[in-house]
Amino acid sequence: MVATISGGGACNSHAEAKLPEVLATSYGLRVRRGWWLWLRLDERNTMVALHARDFQRLRRYGRFTEQTKTKLQRWRFLAILSCGERW
Repeated sequence: MVATISGGGACNSHAEAKLPEVLATSYGLRVRRGWWLWLRLDERNTMVALHARDFQRLRRYGRFTEQTKTKLQRWRFLAILSCGERW
């Protein structure tokens, strides 16, 4: 013979009635969390891409300024030499 607690069946049916509600809420939370994680990953990837792009631009700009500085120094040196020869 199996002993049962009085009202055990009512408790069980109440839990079964709430199960779809709980599953729906859980699903909603998982969807929202998944969406949030996707946005964060997208944001991170965007920031990495922007950083790489900016780094490339700075390297190009840095090379440009170094080349310009070198040219200016060469011209200055040539100007000093040419001025020295004239005097």
